[in-house]
Amino acid sequence: MLDQADTFIAQHHPNHIGTRQISANTFAVQIKPKTATFFTSLQLGVFTLDNAKYWYLNYICNFMYKCLDRKRFHFVLANTDSIYIAIADDPAKDCHQQFEAIVTDKQFYYQHVNQYFLDSNKGIYDYKRILGFGIENKGYELTSLGPKCYSMIVHKWSNEKQQYEFKPKITFKALEQLHIDWHAIWKAIFEAGIKFACESKLCK
Repeated sequence: MLDQADTFIAQHHPNHIGTRQISANTFAVQIKPKTATFFTSLQLGVFTLDNAKYWYLNYICNFMYKCLDRKRFHFVLANTDSIYIAIADDPAKDCHQQFEAIVTDKQFYYQHVNQYFLDSNKGIYDYKRILGFGIENKGYELTSLGPKCYSMIVHKWSNEKQQYEFKPKITFKALEQLHIDWHAIWKAIFEAGIKFACESKLCK
């Protein structure tokens, strides 16, 4: 039931079906109810999202904070099913060392690490186990604009090519259709970051 002014607005709504006048300034307006189509049950979607958040917190609080040096790792971003972490490891080694250089409690680490990460002795079945963590990518530098929009340097400086090798992941379709050289953009962002760090107190 609406007055004349609200009825006028409602009649221009795309879901408007019909209007019937009840009195001089009262109208019965019928609007098609909003509908949504789900191919996955809503309970499953909510459970998956909430469950992922629970396991993130479980992993962070019950494992990382108990055995790793908190000053030497940083959470860059998190998505529904992934976490991006920057680690200040041993600079003399490559990026495949994982948490080795920042472990503070080695006994706790080696006792519980296989509860979260894959056990190399068990192969692919352990890697794909339910609620297990798998490492997809490793690199030397991660620049992130947001979830699913990041660039990672996967190899150190190449003297032969005079450039870094980037692994960009830009999934916005509108951006992909622009045919832009993302390597040049990420390189410029990276170089600007180095220049800023060197001019500020970070390098002094």
